[in-house]
Amino acid sequence: EGFEQDEDLKYELKERSVQDDVCSRFALRNPFGKLASSDGLRSAFTNYVKGYIGALDYIFYTGENLKLEKFAPLPVEKDLCGVEDVGPQGEVLQQRYLPSQCFPSDHVS
Repeated sequence: EGFEQDEDLKYELKERSVQDDVCSRFALRNPFGKLASSDGLRSAFTNYVKGYIGALDYIFYTGENLKLEKFAPLPVEKDLCGVEDVGPQGEVLQQRYLPSQCFPSDHVS
């Protein structure tokens, strides 16, 4: 599970070093150094609206100053639907979008 569509972002986080963080011909550098993702880029979505279901919200941090103590998992797709919208095998029968009564924002992160 995770971000198949975000291979470029995974590369940015895992493969590049601080020396590689030169951006464009202006030699801009990332002031934060090497960043880590709080969820290891496992979340399939953080925004769930009609027309877009995907990741918009990221929390990155530098390991020198912070460490991840706890991680609250985000809801899975079937948790966003009403009970009547989920089949016996846990499959989503009817698509519902956010915001809803249970999730008052369209962001779940």
